[in-house]
Amino acid sequence: MLAKLFPPTNLPAYYRDLYRSQYYADLANGNVRPLTLPYSLLGCFFPVFYLAFPHRRRPWLHRSRFLVVLAIILVNIDVVFWRRTSSANFASSYATGLACAWGTIWGTTLLLVMDVQGRVARIALRRQTDPNYDAGKEVANIPDESIRSALKQGWEYYWQPYPEDAPFTTRLGWVWSLYTSFRGAGWSFAIPTIPHPPPPTNPSTSPTLTFTPTTLRRPPCGSSISPTHASFLRSRLLFIFLSYLALDLWTITARYDPYFVPGPGVPLPPLPSIPPSLLPFAHTLFSALGILSALFFYLPLSQLLSYLTTPPLHRHLFLFPTPFGSLRALPSRGLAGVWGSFWHQSFRLGFTSPTAHLLPPRTTSTTAATTFTAFLLSGLLHAAGGFTCPAPAHTQWPMPLAFFLSQFLGVALQTTITKTFSFSVGRRTKAVLNTAFALAWLHATNWMLIGDFSRAALWLFEPVPVSVLRLVGFGAEGEGWWRWDGTFLPGWTGGGGGRWWEGG
Repeated sequence: MLAKLFPPTNLPAYYRDLYRSQYYADLANGNVRPLTLPYSLLGCFFPVFYLAFPHRRRPWLHRSRFLVVLAIILVNIDVVFWRRTSSANFASSYATGLACAWGTIWGTTLLLVMDVQGRVARIALRRQTDPNYDAGKEVANIPDESIRSALKQGWEYYWQPYPEDAPFTTRLGWVWSLYTSFRGAGWSFAIPTIPHPPPPTNPSTSPTLTFTPTTLRRPPCGSSISPTHASFLRSRLLFIFLSYLALDLWTITARYDPYFVPGPGVPLPPLPSIPPSLLPFAHTLFSALGILSALFFYLPLSQLLSYLTTPPLHRHLFLFPTPFGSLRALPSRGLAGVWGSFWHQSFRLGFTSPTAHLLPPRTTSTTAATTFTAFLLSGLLHAAGGFTCPAPAHTQWPMPLAFFLSQFLGVALQTTITKTFSFSVGRRTKAVLNTAFALAWLHATNWMLIGDFSRAALWLFEPVPVSVLRLVGFGAEGEGWWRWDGTFLPGWTGGGGGRWWEGG
């Protein structure tokens, strides 16, 4: 049994109770507010309702976007810093800081950087307008099953601009779809690492979109699109199943290492089953397994739920590109490929838009500034999670920032080396060196981020409700197979100080 390898004290259970006791004590003393919806995420809804009202004939409303951005910033600062919001659910508490930081970045991008009501359009359906249209000829070589099905039913695709003259509910739905499309799948601003058609030159004319066999071709080392509904369901269910088991395994092994609970710097002995010389490599391996398993579980799960709740006619497969890119990015581009192609690009648009829209395109200085800004904002995003965790005094918010800035240094260093010696080595040697440099750099720097995850109690989150491995006898003594307790279930809480708008 794996339980024989565990230390006598159940570290996860001990620190889980400790942090929750501290949270409830802070809650009783008024030092923290509970996570309540919608108030705690109110700033995320400001841009949605603001953009649902047309601005073209209301110049004063267009100019007021600066006030809306200011309101977003102030509300999110209030949630994270002024009156700290947290939760006994460790993942929810960490996600609160992330959501507020991302809401600020994304809201600012939509309101100040992108011309949403003038230059943005999404791919939509309308009845075929060409009387001579031949569906059989059009769909012959299109690999996407969802596109073929829509065309055969007499629909055509077109670029739908902001529906200025449509009813409010239509405008609200358009804006909500925009706000939740972080990677821009199905939109004119799609990021370059997902398959997407060329954006329209003049979206206000609602031009027809014609698909060809190469329209949705996979970008080099980028994400891919499932060609059929069946293949999409199989791939997402396989991701979910394998990641579920990996997460379950992680919780009965790595989480009993004091490095992950309660975190680095605590005078507790490491797992005796791992030689001290191998501990750094074990920490890197376990942290990579934990993060990748969680992302490969929750991102495909969110796609699957979105797919199943979308009306069948609008289940376009190009809206659901794989969350991650190809591993070929590692030998092809090294560390830059890891972060720029393979890693999930959920926040790429918000991270890169400020400099991409303000500086001249396709210059070395713009590329460097955009890369630096992206890593800087990513560091601030992850640092915000530490402020809303149950034990913020235990976290070290500069560490996530330092980690992501170190990735910028690594990318810059490897890019410089590659350009200097690009003609001195062969393709295979270059691939080996790219891979070795990227893995070595990540191994040498990951402690800054992983250690803060540990101090923020993020590893104490129970990722799966039913532990299959505990059900068959593995795990620490006394641990049951049902892992979710009352902190995972929503409940009503009154507003702070009698304020009804803070309840939820």
